[in-house]
Amino acid sequence: MCKSSIVGFIGCGLGLGIASLAAETIPEGHQLKVFLIFGGFIIFNFMTNLGPNAMTYVLAGEIFPVQIRGLGAGFAASFAKVGAVTTAFFFPILREQIGTSNLLHGLVITSLFGALVTFIFRIEPNGKSLENV
Repeated sequence: MCKSSIVGFIGCGLGLGIASLAAETIPEGHQLKVFLIFGGFIIFNFMTNLGPNAMTYVLAGEIFPVQIRGLGAGFAASFAKVGAVTTAFFFPILREQIGTSNLLHGLVITSLFGALVTFIFRIEPNGKSLENV
């Protein structure tokens, strides 16, 4: 499970990297620019749902002790929702302040940092009983 999350984070970084490089290097009006930006965001969205997004629900339901499993999974999901709402409000402001390319570069770094943190602190519940995880 953790492997798909790590691969997902790296894929998110790749997709955002493609979009950011296309946004800053290819001239306006060029068809390749639109193709690469959309392609980058398609890769980003696919890889997010392959790993990090899905693991918010799956992994949280397995790593907490049985007695508080529902509470732990709910906390993890709510924490993710707080992040999503915060992003919706602050990204337009941040984009205005630092620019689209810099924001996308920052997100590439954040995605790769997510892969690193997941690798370092990974918990692999595969093949273990729920009580022993």
